[in-house]
Amino acid sequence: MCVGSLDVGLGPTFHAPRETSGAVSSSKQQQTEANHGSVWKSCGDNGLPERFGLFTLILLGESVVAVMHGMESQEDWTPAAATSAFLGMAIAFVIWWWYFDGAAGAAEQPVRTKREALRFHIWSYAHFPLYLGILVVGVGVQRIVTAASRTTLTIPEATILTSAMTLVMLALTAIGITSGGRRLNSSRASISIALAMMTALLGAVASTLASPVVLIILIAAMSVLQLSVALPNTLSPAPVAGHRRNYTSAAL
Repeated sequence: MCVGSLDVGLGPTFHAPRETSGAVSSSKQQQTEANHGSVWKSCGDNGLPERFGLFTLILLGESVVAVMHGMESQEDWTPAAATSAFLGMAIAFVIWWWYFDGAAGAAEQPVRTKREALRFHIWSYAHFPLYLGILVVGVGVQRIVTAASRTTLTIPEATILTSAMTLVMLALTAIGITSGGRRLNSSRASISIALAMMTALLGAVASTLASPVVLIILIAAMSVLQLSVALPNTLSPAPVAGHRRNYTSAAL
C-alpha cells in the first residue's frame, strides 16, 4: 500500500505542483513532477491492477464452481441441462476474455496528471459493480442449470439474472473506456452500452420464453457480441503522455 498516494486505498489523489519562477524554481518543479510520476507509477501500475485482476479470476472461478454444483443436482443428464452448463461455462470464459484482453483490466494504469487521476478513480470503482454482477450471474446460471429440464424461471429470477449481466457489461465497458492500457473508443462504447440495454430487456420478455435454456442462449449470444465489439480495441494501445509503452494482456 502506498501511503499518501491513494484515497481510502482505492484511487490516487493528485496534488499539482506549485507554480514558481526562475531557473532554480523551475528545476525544483521538474524534480517534484518527476517524483510524483514515480509515486503514481508504483501505485497505479503495479498495485491495484494486479490485485483487481487476481480477484476477478477468483470470482470467475466461483462462477464455474456454481455451474458444477448445478450439474451435480441433475438426476438425469438431459440435453437442456448440458446446453445450460456449457453456455454457463462459456459466459464465464467470455467475461474473462473481455476483462483481461478486450478491456485490458489488468494492464498498467499510469497516473501522472489530474485527468489520469480521475480516470483511475473511475476505473477502480467500476470493479465493484463488476464483482457484484459476476457473483449474481454465477448464482443465476446455477439456477438455470438446475431448472433446465424440470421447471421454468420466474419473472423476478429472470430479471435479476439479466440485470446482473447488464451490470457486468456496463462495468466492463467503463473499465475499457478508462483503462490506461487500451481505450475503448466512443463508437464502440456506444454499441456496447446499447447491447447491455438489450440484455436488460430480456428479463422483461422472460415470461414468453419456452424454457430457461432459451434465456441463457440469448445471454450468451449478447456476451459474444460484446466481446466482438471489445476485442478489436486490443489493436490500438492508448497513448501515454511522454512515454511509449507496449502493453501486454494479463490474461493467465
